[in-house]
Amino acid sequence: MIKKGNTMHRLPSTVYRLLFTVSPLLLFACNNGPDENQLAVESFVEQQVEQQLTTYKKIFMQQCRDKVLTEAGRLADSILINEARLKRDSMGKPPKPLKPEKPEIKQLKDSLKLDPLFRDTTDN
Repeated sequence: MIKKGNTMHRLPSTVYRLLFTVSPLLLFACNNGPDENQLAVESFVEQQVEQQLTTYKKIFMQQCRDKVLTEAGRLADSILINEARLKRDSMGKPPKPLKPEKPEIKQLKDSLKLDPLFRDTTDN
């Protein structure tokens, strides 16, 4: 851990892994011979670094792809919802129709004389 002010920062786990992987190789290389072992250790370290970089790139690209697909899905959903709202019937109720004018009352020509309905009423 690295101490900065009052806060403590942790080194990334990849650094620890690299140190634990390379340390035994360096100790082994120091005991045998400087040239052959040095080249073997360097090539092994390069392989390990390359492998970890490849793994990191793969994970990073997958996370990036997931973020992009999530955002694209959100945008597609909002576009579909907006289109559905625009296609909804916005006319509402039609206005009430106007009342027609009253027709003219026609007088029928009646040529008959009106008789009383009951005979009692006319006989006084």
